[in-house]
Amino acid sequence: MMIYKKTLLLIIFLCITFFSVSALSFASPSMGEPLETGTIFLAEQTINFEINPFILNGEIMVSARGLCEKLGTQVFWFEKTGEVVSYRDNIFVKFVPNSQVAYVNGKPKNMSVSAMIYKGELFIPASFAAKTLEMNYSTSIETNTLSIDYRENLLEYQQIGLRHFKRINLANWGISFYVPEYWNKLEETSQSYGVEDPFETYHLEARIYPLTKQYSRAILTESILSDLRFQYDENVHISTNSTYKMGEYIADVLHYDITDEGVTTQYAVYIFFEQNNGYVLMGSYPSSNNQTESIEILDSIASTFAITKLSINENLEHYTELPIFYDLNMRLKSEIYSNMPIQNMFSFNGTIDIDQNIKGFHIIVSKDDNETEYYVPITDGEFATKIYTPFGLGKHNITVIADDTTENIIDENAAIPTENDEEEQADTQDPEIQDPDTPLPSLPSLEEMVAKAIMMNFDLDANKTVMKFSVLNTSSDEIKYLLPSEYVNYDNTTIYNISNSLTYNLTNQYTKSKALYTFIATHYALSETVNPEGLYNAVELTELKNANAIELCILYTSLLRSVDIPARISRGISEEGISYWVETYINGKWYISSIVDDIKQGDGTTSFFNLNRSAYYELFSTVEFLPF
Repeated sequence: MMIYKKTLLLIIFLCITFFSVSALSFASPSMGEPLETGTIFLAEQTINFEINPFILNGEIMVSARGLCEKLGTQVFWFEKTGEVVSYRDNIFVKFVPNSQVAYVNGKPKNMSVSAMIYKGELFIPASFAAKTLEMNYSTSIETNTLSIDYRENLLEYQQIGLRHFKRINLANWGISFYVPEYWNKLEETSQSYGVEDPFETYHLEARIYPLTKQYSRAILTESILSDLRFQYDENVHISTNSTYKMGEYIADVLHYDITDEGVTTQYAVYIFFEQNNGYVLMGSYPSSNNQTESIEILDSIASTFAITKLSINENLEHYTELPIFYDLNMRLKSEIYSNMPIQNMFSFNGTIDIDQNIKGFHIIVSKDDNETEYYVPITDGEFATKIYTPFGLGKHNITVIADDTTENIIDENAAIPTENDEEEQADTQDPEIQDPDTPLPSLPSLEEMVAKAIMMNFDLDANKTVMKFSVLNTSSDEIKYLLPSEYVNYDNTTIYNISNSLTYNLTNQYTKSKALYTFIATHYALSETVNPEGLYNAVELTELKNANAIELCILYTSLLRSVDIPARISRGISEEGISYWVETYINGKWYISSIVDDIKQGDGTTSFFNLNRSAYYELFSTVEFLPF
């Protein structure tokens, strides 16, 4: 019986081993296997790869880098992780070794076959890449072929005014624009389009200038003008040089004419500058054309200009992980993808390599003209926080920028002064004598400190951007006046303990707000001095008994928000000077509470609590809400 059991166990073990090895060898082909090859066509031309595509589970597997490069996408390969990232037409795709999941604009998508390392390259299902990058493609199981065509090879049309326009796609440059339907390509050797007939003549030439970070649109424009003056001297006449928004982009627009051998040609030149690339649309027409109509046509063309793939188009919806994301070996633990629906907030959790010189992340949240900033510290390579979208219903754009310590690292090779050096230096320096008539440096004013406090992300380095994405807030509640901030930092047990002890037995917002107001009015004195190092935040103010006008407002706002009462700090300017107060949102209306005036009055009353807003505003020539 014992021999039978041992024999049975051995048979089961061998079967499991056999099937496991078979499955593994099938899913990950070895270099010695005779593999059935596949063929991929692009625009009816065979694509040649360094490592031939092969068939696996009915799919043509192909080098991710090789295929994406042939398709003209922006491609990144990260040696540390083996991941390949492709970007085209604001479609961001990440392929991960030994995973059946690819990430499209941050969202996980299942592939029919797992990505795998083969001969040192990451191989992926070719059809998945073609479909995800929105190419036109077809497959043939009988011939093991995949035929791909650029979707831009299919003509697209649109009506602009009374004219019918067709789309021109310059795939190698990653740009597109529309021209009148009856225009044709004029020269095979350049990107020139137009028409030449007895009734009208137009020429339009597109040019691209790959430039460095030292360039800008203004520098490129001035360079073009200098070349014109050098080449044509007195024969060129510059009529206008202006800056306009053409469609989704800002362009410098030049209008000039050139006279050559008695013939004058009019020019309209549109200069775009995006992602360190200069793009120029140079339109020209003879003086015999109707000038108003000619400029209208060329303006219409320029207004359709679009960057489609070779650089990240931030004007469209997107999700992008930039190279620094991979340098940090960043891993997100929370799900984030382009246009992810949320309600007022989402989680931002993950890890980076612990040996990176990164203190934290600056998070910029923007919607239309509104913008706010959060800071996420990193501890032992981990970060975890909630990001709020405070500007109501609709798309919020998120930018993540690394806060590194590399600029503060001391040069280990730098000479360290010794005691003898310091003594010699002291001997050679004359003692500094304060002239009694020289005034002492003045301390900063309260207004200067407020201006410094509300300045936002002025020193952030865009070159340290880690990732960008957009989320869709499905809540119409504008919660920005309920959120903690750098100074209104009520998300702290000290603030909660104070506010809860004062309001725990109160049932409505009016009585709660008055209890908090009375606490400050009776426990704090108004200080006319300013801390030269900056304003105190709410938590720091709980340890003090004196505060200046803006700090009193900061403390009151923090206590209000901690009990879910929307509150904001306002500033008014009049002939008498500058005033600060707090506004509370109670029962559908904003009320004014001037805690500063009540403390000034010093009689223990609450005369300036819950004032009528309209009447109070009339005291000031200017009223503004401060972003605390």
